[in-house]
Amino acid sequence: MFKPRVYYDLFNGRKERELADDIAIVRIEQLYPFPTEQLAAELSKYSHAKEVVWVQEEPRNQGAWNQIRHRLEGLMGAKQALTFAGRPSSAS
Repeated sequence: MFKPRVYYDLFNGRKERELADDIAIVRIEQLYPFPTEQLAAELSKYSHAKEVVWVQEEPRNQGAWNQIRHRLEGLMGAKQALTFAGRPSSAS
């Protein structure tokens, strides 16, 4: 059975590089219904962040990115940039 490891890879990488004070990791466990209020509250803790990165294991054209990108942009500050980190788009 496939088990997503992206969160744990990010968490361990941040710890190994001693970046806990510089990089926050917010994990979204449920996409529907989208947790708008909870995510807004969490992102407000990082209003000083210049960049928000959506990370997913699936290719760019699969997974949640295309479905929730607009929701993320609506919750971000005017001076924050949203970027994607994951595999390139794939036909299969």
